[in-house]
Amino acid sequence: MPFGKALSLVAEAVNMPFGYTLAVWSSATITSDRFGLPDLLEIFAFLFGAIGAYLALALHSAEYIGPTMPLKARRATLINVASVVAAILVTLVVRLAPFPSAWSGFLVAGFMSTLVYMLVLALLLWLHARDVPPEQPKPRLH
Repeated sequence: MPFGKALSLVAEAVNMPFGYTLAVWSSATITSDRFGLPDLLEIFAFLFGAIGAYLALALHSAEYIGPTMPLKARRATLINVASVVAAILVTLVVRLAPFPSAWSGFLVAGFMSTLVYMLVLALLLWLHARDVPPEQPKPRLH
């Protein structure tokens, strides 16, 4: 296998986890900048906020579970727009919203980083899929 092919396979495999990592890390760092280093409660608040957003979106979209997206659709995610949008929105909310406590800020930041990342990524993929003609059904042999 040529090295370029091997590198391409690795890039495809880490594409979405990489973008999500950027969204979560930047959101947690931005939140820590406002509230200070999180204590144990605040770490778990961030964690449960992120899990809550993921579960809400995963359960809402469960009827569409199918094969992974094609390579052409994955290319639409390479520039990590979703990560940047998530970081910007979390920054605005964390900086401007009056939170009653640090743990509530971490909860909202975790929820928002996951929610925004997943929704923006889904929007990019949906927009890309609109330009791709639907597959024609294969004829059945009787």
